[in-house]
Amino acid sequence: MTAFVLDHGQNDFELLEQSSKLLIFYNKNTDEEGQVTHMILVAGKGKKLKQKEKQRLEEFAEEKGIPMSSIQYVQKTDDCPEK
Repeated sequence: MTAFVLDHGQNDFELLEQSSKLLIFYNKNTDEEGQVTHMILVAGKGKKLKQKEKQRLEEFAEEKGIPMSSIQYVQKTDDCPEK
């Protein structure tokens, strides 16, 4: 799927993996100057990724040329109150 976002270039999205508790998306953004940015987004149910899920994320990152040092686990910044 390709999407055009105003002032942000072209975004090509790919669903890499889907399960009942997890979605892994890949996005390649090409801006107006031709600068390419690669992103992987993981969305899921639960509090954190299981070790097997982290391994899959790292495998996808390697396949797409994304350095391990660029992976950011944003759930560590979650400030939503516990139920």
